[in-house]
Amino acid sequence: MKTKRVAVVGASGYSGEELVRLLLDHPHAELVAVTSRQYAGQTLAQVFPRFASHPKSRALRFVEPQAELLAKQADVVFLALPHGVAAEFAVPLLNAGCVVIDLSADFRLKDPARYKEFYGHDHPAPDLLKKSVYGLPEIYRAEIQHALLIASPGCYPTSILLPLWPLLQRRLIQTSGIIADSLSGVSGAGRKADVDLLFCECHESLRPYGVPKHRHLSEIEEQLAFAAGAPVVIQFTPHLVPVNRGILTTLYFAPNTRSRLPPRGNRSRRRLPPPTRRLMDASRSCGCWKTTGCPTPKTSSAPTSWRSPGGWTRAPGGCWS
Repeated sequence: MKTKRVAVVGASGYSGEELVRLLLDHPHAELVAVTSRQYAGQTLAQVFPRFASHPKSRALRFVEPQAELLAKQADVVFLALPHGVAAEFAVPLLNAGCVVIDLSADFRLKDPARYKEFYGHDHPAPDLLKKSVYGLPEIYRAEIQHALLIASPGCYPTSILLPLWPLLQRRLIQTSGIIADSLSGVSGAGRKADVDLLFCECHESLRPYGVPKHRHLSEIEEQLAFAAGAPVVIQFTPHLVPVNRGILTTLYFAPNTRSRLPPRGNRSRRRLPPPTRRLMDASRSCGCWKTTGCPTPKTSSAPTSWRSPGGWTRAPGGCWS
């Protein structure tokens, strides 16, 4: 695979920092530019000391974000910018022939009206929504390979879509009554200074937020509708938990009783194997599993021999085999 020249716009944020970490040692990527208005002129090693051991981090400096200059330097540009701002950079970069991978929510939705409903303003580049590809390779791998504009999925949506998509696509579960309870680490909120994200506020605390209409709900329901071929409405409750990073999602749903099953005549009629676990008489103090000859005297009035439905026999002496 040919090595690609890569730039990261907004690299000083949490998402940008994680991108830089991956790209510095990526075998098929050459990190050529990182931008930040706040840290322009400083090296990666100065802003992120944990990268100081990498030779490139001591030479590569943050620059002011300029789309025209980035288009000349890079083949692929990652946009680690807030929603609404990312689209302003995507348009000139795409016109210059760059591949754009956007980490914001600007191109995840296909419906501009739905974008306005959840994000509170008109989409800045609605014509690009039809050209974007939702960047979940488990579902859109073929489309991603040829796409010029890739919308990186949200964190919560990834944890919900991956297990639900194949179930809805195969009509194995009902499209109504789906519940998603998600727990997210504190770093998911980024680097912003917010009282609710201070250590003293988050430590030994768990709380829901963004209820009942978290922004990620829009892309979750849209993608699930694509899988099911019908509208899908779910109950999504995100929680903030006192861990550094990571997400855990628990899903609740009902099986679809109308899903296709093999004809009755083709179903296997073989008997299930007998249980593999052993049972022991609770009245015995020895705890052994001998079939016969248990040395411990019998201490209960249970019968000396008894066969369970599963085939296990209680032999003389009180043990189970």
